[in-house]
Amino acid sequence: MRGLRIANGELRGRTLMRTFVATSDDIEVKDGKLVAPLDQQSARHRTCLLADLCAELNRLRTKFPGSNLLLQFRVSGLDVSRTR
Repeated sequence: MRGLRIANGELRGRTLMRTFVATSDDIEVKDGKLVAPLDQQSARHRTCLLADLCAELNRLRTKFPGSNLLLQFRVSGLDVSRTR
């Protein structure tokens, strides 16, 4: 995953992941997808990291367990299909 090395190691990465999930918006079902929008972060570099993570997760094309819904993550206000 391009640019996803996080300074200060694994603990810092876990803290960022908790922050990302805590800033989620309303989940919606649309066109056979379960769309999980996440809010932009307070710092631009964190928003870019989140967008890269969303793009990578979307490339996996994971189905929501127990359904045929494709999980799709996005950062509100950004197109994560084309990151930097």
